[in-house]
Amino acid sequence: MSASDSNYINRQQLDIGQIHDLAESLLHVYGNLLAKEAIDEQHERELTQLQSILQDLHPADMASVLESLPLQERVLVWRLAESEDDGEILLEVSDAVRETLIEAMGTHELIAAVEDLDVDELAHLAPDLPQDVVSATLSNLDEEERA
Repeated sequence: MSASDSNYINRQQLDIGQIHDLAESLLHVYGNLLAKEAIDEQHERELTQLQSILQDLHPADMASVLESLPLQERVLVWRLAESEDDGEILLEVSDAVRETLIEAMGTHELIAAVEDLDVDELAHLAPDLPQDVVSATLSNLDEEERA
């Protein structure tokens, strides 16, 4: 293993530990976050720090993080992550984790997550997605892609 590989692994383990600690702390104010209500200064700093870490993660790294977190923390982290890579992250996680993430999303969020995926990737996710999401996404494809 090269030094850069070792540094990457150490950083990822540090990130996962830090993400876990921050998410665990933020679980206490999760309801406030969902309702977009004010939170205290300490939690606000933790939220900012967590979001900063998450935005720097590659989709495969984000998938690894999500795989390593307990269910409630996973959902919190998923909700706080940037949505532009949601489809790619859904492709990377295990079936069981994918199921929990999809359950945490609304129809419009799911459509937005998968609309930029190519047809093969969409076909991979289709069995796990609600039928209305698959139908809406397919209706946005041209005839050749639908076939």
